[in-house]
Amino acid sequence: MRYCYRAYGLTLHSEIACPELPETDAWDRPDVVITLASTITATEADRENHIADIADIADIALFHIVKGREILIRPAPGARAEDIRQYLYGVALTALLYQRDDSPIHAGAIAVGGQAHLFCGESGAGKSTLMTQLRLRGVDVLCDDVGVLRQGADGVMRFYHGVPRVKLWRDALEHFGIGTAALQRDLTRIDKFHLPLDAAAFDALPIGSIFGLQPRQEVDSPAIVALSPRQTFELLMRNTYRPRLLRRLGFPAQHTLRVVAAANQGAGFVFHRPWDLDRLDTCVDALVSHLAITPTPVTVGATA
Repeated sequence: MRYCYRAYGLTLHSEIACPELPETDAWDRPDVVITLASTITATEADRENHIADIADIADIALFHIVKGREILIRPAPGARAEDIRQYLYGVALTALLYQRDDSPIHAGAIAVGGQAHLFCGESGAGKSTLMTQLRLRGVDVLCDDVGVLRQGADGVMRFYHGVPRVKLWRDALEHFGIGTAALQRDLTRIDKFHLPLDAAAFDALPIGSIFGLQPRQEVDSPAIVALSPRQTFELLMRNTYRPRLLRRLGFPAQHTLRVVAAANQGAGFVFHRPWDLDRLDTCVDALVSHLAITPTPVTVGATA
């Protein structure tokens, strides 16, 4: 049986069910085919020419990523389907995106005013908790983890969201009154869980604002401070997703040019916010007010 999904602006035809991805009926000309395989081989020459890469996840699966168009999966004996999917969405799809000369960015994103507003930050900066609070406020949340930057023929940089979910620590789930019984546990962080989002109505949106999250215990109230285009560029570069895969499989020069264009198009800010979960509502008030009164027009052709 085959399934048809949409992620990162790509149509995926898959032999394995991926319930975390939004379904689509685009059965003609898939961008990516995901296939189960009994044997997998690849030559060193293939890898050197960006044709193929192999990710061997012990006790889970062997993933063979070919030409940015195909992912072959050989599951390990006894591997759980949900564990295979976590690595498919992570290392396998990221390798495929880099083979396609794409630019994955580690960021959460919301849709406001017809634009995508990105939130970057180190692990533990609170992207997921902020996205969840915004969602409770009625804001369209696209993702909390990874999306792709692409530049259209019109020169506009757009954000294509990845898996529609948020990953929350147990204390955050307790804060929101969400139980863990029905949630998938993160494989690499035992006390973190995956909360699915409703499928977004937006496949891609022009980039508006780009926020760097800086939670600080000594901050009593949220503050939003503007960044220069160069500082915004540096923020995005620091949040390139899995940069080792970019260096091994991707096209770093093109990636850098896209990040420059995104930094020049979007308005960059640092968002200082209190660390306390009980102050999340105040943080969302500040963000919603900021986005309502701060125009972020899409401009093309500037330099960082």
